[in-house]
Amino acid sequence: MKSKFCIKCGKKTETLFNGLCEECFKEMNELISVPEKAKISVCKICGRAKIKKWEKIDIDDAIKRLIKTNGKLEKIKIEKEWKNKKLLVKIKASGFLNEKVKKSETKEIEITIEEKLCDTCGKIVGGYYESVIQLRSKDKNKLEKTLRDIENIVYNNNGFIVKILKNKNGVDVYITPKSLLNKISRSIKYNEIKTSYTLVGMKDGKNLYRSTMLLRL
Repeated sequence: MKSKFCIKCGKKTETLFNGLCEECFKEMNELISVPEKAKISVCKICGRAKIKKWEKIDIDDAIKRLIKTNGKLEKIKIEKEWKNKKLLVKIKASGFLNEKVKKSETKEIEITIEEKLCDTCGKIVGGYYESVIQLRSKDKNKLEKTLRDIENIVYNNNGFIVKILKNKNGVDVYITPKSLLNKISRSIKYNEIKTSYTLVGMKDGKNLYRSTMLLRL
C-alpha cells in the first residue's frame, strides 16, 4: 500500500483522515464540546430544570443538554463537586470521530445553580388555576376513589392540583392546565357531565376563559 503524509506534522502513514494522521486528527477534532460556564435554573417546588425552557429533568440530564457531540459517543460519565456555591462538573467521554478514530476526552464546566419558581409553580403559588372539576355524589367512597383517579391523571400528565375544597355537595378540584379536562372526562365514570366557561381576562388580544366541569357520579 502506498504511504501518505500528514499535511500538519508530515508523518508518513498509510491512512489519512481529512489529510491528517490519526494523532493530528484527534488533536484537531473534539469528540464533545461544552461551554466553560453555564447557568441552570431549578424550581424549588416541582424540581423542574431550565436551560432554555422549563423541563421535567434532573441536573444530570440538564448537564447533558449542554454537551454538543461531534462524533459517536460510546460512554459518558458526569462527576459533580460543589465549591463556593458553584457546581464544578467533570465530563468524561469516549467514542469515535469519523466513525473510525477512537478518542477519549475530559471536559469541565462551572455551573451556577439558581433556585427559583418555574412559570407554572409561580402561578400556582399566586393561586392561579385554569379549571375546576366539580365532583358530586352522595357516595363518599365513590367520591374518594374518583378524586384519587383524578390526582393520578393530573400528576402523570405533568399537571398540577392547586387546591381541593370539600363541601356538602361533594368536592371541587382546582387544576391546571385545562387541557387535562378531556383526558379526565374520558377516564372517569360518571352519570352526567356539564361544562361551562367563564371569561377571566385577555392575553395578546384574545379572550381567556376558565373551564368548570361538573361530574355527577
